[in-house]
Amino acid sequence: MKWIFLIFIVIYLIYNVSARVFESRQCIPRLDKCVGQGAQCCPPSHCLWYANKCI
Repeated sequence: MKWIFLIFIVIYLIYNVSARVFESRQCIPRLDKCVGQGAQCCPPSHCLWYANKCI
């Protein structure tokens, strides 16, 4: 039972990390806004990091 739980956690972590990488690549910087998710989405000073989204 413990192994099933551990495997589930590992799969979840891998899925989470890969999803974040994929989302960060899909960030679209615009003149005064950043559209998308991920840390790479908000390099400009006027883009805010809020609730995992760039505003």
